Amino acid sequence: MILDAQKVPRVTTGDKPQRIPLARRIELNREMLGSHYDAFHAFKDFGNHGSHTDGPIRRSDVEGAC
Repeated sequence: MILDAQKVPRVTTGDKPQRIPLARRIELNREMLGSHYDAFHAFKDFGNHGSHTDGPIRRSDVEGAC
């Protein structure tokens, strides 16, 4: 949502628009994110763990993201 607010595109332009994965959106906008770049990657990884695994989110996952 933060990337959306910063007008970072979710899809490519052209004849066949394709979704841009979150990691790529972060990579393409490293300069704009500046000192927050690493935090965006950490929160992406944290979100992936919560969304793409069957395991619970552990305290160590939260600490790692922070």
